[in-house]
Amino acid sequence: MRRPREIARLLVAERRRATIVVVLIATLIVGAGAPAVELSTSLDQFRGGTQAAAEDDFVEREMSGSVAGVEQSLLVVRNGNESAANSERNRLSRAAFLTNLRIQERLLANGTVNRTLVAEQKPISMANAVAIIAIRDEQGVPIDEMRIEPRPPLDAQRAAVRNLSAFQRDTYTSYAVRQVLSDPEHTWPDGGGFAFVPLSYEANGKTAPATGIVLSHDEDADPKNLTAAQLTAERIANDELSSSEESAVIVGNGVINAELRQSSLDSLAIVGPFALGLMMLVLLLAYRDLADAALGLVGVGMVQLWTFGFMGWFGITFNQLFVAVPVLLMGLSVDYAIHVFMRHREERPPGADRGADPRADPEPRGGPTRTDGGDGEDGDPDDGGFVFGEDGAGDEPDGDDGPGTGGDGVAGAASTPGGRDPDPSGGHAVGGGGSVTDTMTVGLAGVGTALTLVTLTTATGFLANFTSGVGPIREFGVVCAVGIVAALVVFGAFVPAMKVEVDRALEARGRDRRQAAFGTTGRFESFLGAIVGFAHRTPWLVVGAAVLLTTAGVAGAVQVPNDFEQDDLLVDDGDVPPWTSALPPALQPANYTAKENLDYVEEAGFIYDGTFTQYVIRGDVTDDDALERTQRAGDRVNDTGVVLQLPDRSYATRTPVRVMDTVADRNESFAAVKRRADADDDGIPDRNLAEVYDALYETAPQAARTVVAREDGEYVALRVKIPVNGSYSEQVVTERVRNASAPVQGDGLRTTATGQPVENQAVAAQLLDTVSQGLAITLSVVLVILMLVYRRTEGYASLGAVTLLPVGMAVAWILGTMSLLGIPFNVMTALITSFTIGIGVDYAIHLSERYMQELEAQGEMVGALETAVLGSGGAMLGSAITDIAGVGVLAFAILEPLQQFGVITALTIAYSFVGAVVVLPALLVLWTRRYGPDGARGRGGRSAEPMSVDD
Repeated sequence: MRRPREIARLLVAERRRATIVVVLIATLIVGAGAPAVELSTSLDQFRGGTQAAAEDDFVEREMSGSVAGVEQSLLVVRNGNESAANSERNRLSRAAFLTNLRIQERLLANGTVNRTLVAEQKPISMANAVAIIAIRDEQGVPIDEMRIEPRPPLDAQRAAVRNLSAFQRDTYTSYAVRQVLSDPEHTWPDGGGFAFVPLSYEANGKTAPATGIVLSHDEDADPKNLTAAQLTAERIANDELSSSEESAVIVGNGVINAELRQSSLDSLAIVGPFALGLMMLVLLLAYRDLADAALGLVGVGMVQLWTFGFMGWFGITFNQLFVAVPVLLMGLSVDYAIHVFMRHREERPPGADRGADPRADPEPRGGPTRTDGGDGEDGDPDDGGFVFGEDGAGDEPDGDDGPGTGGDGVAGAASTPGGRDPDPSGGHAVGGGGSVTDTMTVGLAGVGTALTLVTLTTATGFLANFTSGVGPIREFGVVCAVGIVAALVVFGAFVPAMKVEVDRALEARGRDRRQAAFGTTGRFESFLGAIVGFAHRTPWLVVGAAVLLTTAGVAGAVQVPNDFEQDDLLVDDGDVPPWTSALPPALQPANYTAKENLDYVEEAGFIYDGTFTQYVIRGDVTDDDALERTQRAGDRVNDTGVVLQLPDRSYATRTPVRVMDTVADRNESFAAVKRRADADDDGIPDRNLAEVYDALYETAPQAARTVVAREDGEYVALRVKIPVNGSYSEQVVTERVRNASAPVQGDGLRTTATGQPVENQAVAAQLLDTVSQGLAITLSVVLVILMLVYRRTEGYASLGAVTLLPVGMAVAWILGTMSLLGIPFNVMTALITSFTIGIGVDYAIHLSERYMQELEAQGEMVGALETAVLGSGGAMLGSAITDIAGVGVLAFAILEPLQQFGVITALTIAYSFVGAVVVLPALLVLWTRRYGPDGARGRGGRSAEPMSVDD
């Protein structure tokens, strides 16, 4: 198998232009899929892997009482003049009813709205109910037998409302709220009359400051069409309102998901140009060369194109989690680029003799050598195995740059123990320089092993997320792995080859392209040199301080909360910084209303889809005590304080027993069956429950299927509907609702709490579990790979553990910081541990690999450590500064989770850098003293010169 220097020579010398063309063609092919990537910020995609979501799907399919495949929105028409009397604000007047009917007529006539509606469930409001009751009353239908469906034409309903007297309006409104819409057979929308009037409804005066129109949309409607329909419905309603004190607002998934998407786009539009500009500025400062900075940015763009192209080809949707992907890949790409460029500059420093042959007078490395031709079993480079870091004999001249490009050695070159080639490429060109091609070959070969190992470990670690039960997290792991491999291809092949082409072209025009590597001169050199001295003189002090910080971080990590509430991802107009109004119109954020509207609907007390929780009770639901236990659960949840109370102070909870009581009040036949099944005369059937369920299905089939589910003639589940008070957090609601389910847990019954608040918290818990498990798996996989590779290449498996230790510390530090700053695990910060490992492993491997190269070349610890830290550390410092500048501006985003992500990501990069250049050198000192090569353990002074290109 080809060795690193042979591969490097092939890529940047012998097949340089072919490399450029092949990578460009591959980029065009893969990148062609990028336009197909779709953006989805709906939280539904995260809910699919939980038991709560599965039971919610079951309810929607089998027990909802609504037409299958429907999602609802609530259009609220309100009078906002709180200083006016209730009668003046009343939206239950005859005029208000007529307005609502006109709105509904226009909604049905509007193509944008109507194309998303379900024909079987036309828009419905309190105006429909009152009009239909008036018509049924005129027809002589008893109030107990009145039904809303099928509805008379809207013209007939308008005529009925116009003819209402004040007394009739009051009477029919009362009938609608308390009887007709609350009839168990009227199964949609959930909430009965209080889906249309708020809890501020006054039963005596029949007044309410607001009323709702419920729209039933096809859940398979195109998201853009759904958003357009809901916004159009809101506009139509506002057009019909004559008073400036009246307004209409809509609450629905179309508008909510659109604002979730828009807030992400606005945030990125605001901070994106600043991030890119700042990153370019810092890159220019690090490179001090426009051509190198531009080439690095081109490489970053190509990696992003590969990644998003892959997503497009495989149909992977961009969601909130994927905000981390371009940031992670930008960080790794910049790091790869700086390491390649700076290592090349080390091999070709300014002031070197441009005509010097970098391979003149080769000398063997320090340490024991073999000259027996490499036979036997001691790390023979020709035994067919793949050995990281091997290089050496047999390099062919590249025939590309004139004289001085001969081979690097001869057959039978000396070898050293541990599997490393006796002549690895890398190190300083002491007083030399060489051609662009030669020095790039040596530089790329020197960092090639580290880049390959970084790619292998990081990509494998991210693939560990494929075990997650949350679909977006699985996709996140795969996409990151693909992006990391793309970074290796681009910065391990294309960019070095292009660098040679550019430099040769510029030098042919008389421009000297030799420059100092970042961090090897000036204040940065002094800073990094001080770190080396401190690590060498007091390694235990450095490690001890790191351990103390890690302990504190672990203590804080267990306190980091998990948060997955929809409201936290919505932007309130008041949260948008005032300074954004000074931005160019194209960059100014949109107006955001969804959060304010949601808050209003919840505070007013409308009952709609988003305010429901429920129990799905499975097991032996025909057992004699099943209904008694179910009712106890309902009573217990009523006592938790989170359940919505109606104006008459009764609870809105709907249990099977409550439905049966209502049906029994209206049907004597069913009442008789219910009484016979009640052995202890407490009003709750406790025997022959299958007979009771049969009678319920026969008497009130629509009501029965909303509380008792049957499949193939067998009763399989009971349902308890629990409308909750929207003023409580989803976490509090979920905790109390779940705790109250104890009576229906065990002894033949098993219960799942579900509904939007519960599902969100289930996802939050699953995210946290996934992060914890993924962290453990990733660290374990990376540890095994590093130990195996370093055992093969260096002869020391323990070096892998030493390399990974600062990464684990950085993870603890960032989690402790999240606890200190009060930043929770949410949809954007949940995978910060993966980001930390990705960046941390990258930094650590570069330093360890360089240290071992220099230790073998120089034969003593201090000089090797100083060379490694000044070389790799300088590149890492430039990378860290660039990345922090690029992602730190996310702190100015308008979306709070994105702000948190920016702050935490910037700190993660800083912690990873500190772990690699401060803690790892101290660990390497301690490791070398105990386990390192014999010749290097006790040496304290520096050798005459570091490893050179000649080596």
